[in-house]
Amino acid sequence: MMKKSCFKRNKTLFIFGLILILMDSVIMIAFFRGNLSGLITLNKEFSYNLLTVCSVFGGFVYSTLGSMIGFSSNNRIKKLDYAGYMDKYYNGTYISLTLFLISILLGFITAFSEEGLRYHIIFLFQLIFTMNALVYFTLSVLGFRRLINKIRNSE
Repeated sequence: MMKKSCFKRNKTLFIFGLILILMDSVIMIAFFRGNLSGLITLNKEFSYNLLTVCSVFGGFVYSTLGSMIGFSSNNRIKKLDYAGYMDKYYNGTYISLTLFLISILLGFITAFSEEGLRYHIIFLFQLIFTMNALVYFTLSVLGFRRLINKIRNSE
């Protein structure tokens, strides 16, 4: 089997990426217009909590990635990987992990310095990256579930 094009292999990820970019743009416009003021109380406690959430979910994503690599010894999974079918699972996990890591880095700025309180845009970026990471995390978990079912059905 030959690998499909990058878009065909990752169509779901691209579609969700475009939807998230549109949603992020709407959130940014609302933020700069002042429509979001008072919606969330920005303080270090909020940042600590968001940092904790990102760390926990980032750990889950990393564990999922480890499990997926462990499944790569299965013959059926090897064939699917060679055909490019596994790319969407790996790429969704990589995207989710990257977004969580960015959010964690922004969380350190907002939680452990005064810059976050001075520049609310950093909080906003932290929140946007967290929400986007959660979407890709959900896609990864659903994909991981399908992957487990494929392995169970092949035995």
